[in-house]
Amino acid sequence: MSTLAHRFAEHIPRPERRRRRWGTLEVTSPVRYGWRTYRLTVYAPGTTAAERRLLALDRNAPLLVAGVALLLAVILRPDVPPLGILLVVPAGVFIVSAVRARARRLRQSTLVLVVAEVDANGTTEVLGDLSLRRDVAYSLRWMEHLRRAELITELEFQRRWAIEYERLAEGLAADKAGAS
Repeated sequence: MSTLAHRFAEHIPRPERRRRRWGTLEVTSPVRYGWRTYRLTVYAPGTTAAERRLLALDRNAPLLVAGVALLLAVILRPDVPPLGILLVVPAGVFIVSAVRARARRLRQSTLVLVVAEVDANGTTEVLGDLSLRRDVAYSLRWMEHLRRAELITELEFQRRWAIEYERLAEGLAADKAGAS
């Protein structure tokens, strides 16, 4: 990669994402102009692997469908009249709508906390509840470590997951009430 490309790539925040049973923690790398975001997503306790995959598909479906539609338009362009290519758009809209409808209940029960750290004039301003994000993320990662090491049972894992889920729900509700 050229030096110019490396310089350009420095300015693009790339999220670090780790998927776990309880959710995800995405952290964007700090960029030259000084901001970092944390996005803690916690699924409702008892969310299955299939439901987690459906939520991931729900989040990425518009981009995937747009990519497939563009690929089909490029591949089929010489053989298919423009009207045929336009039929790909409603099919893509239908697919995205179907995925979103199927994932609606799961999406509504998923809790998301976003925290941003912004460096401005030599000081760091935190937007969001950083301590809540740290505490909940630490607790969830620790209990998952304990479960993988078989130091706690599956039932205990689910119980602790529910406690952290409620703690995050209460923190988000308090933030909304304080913002009103």
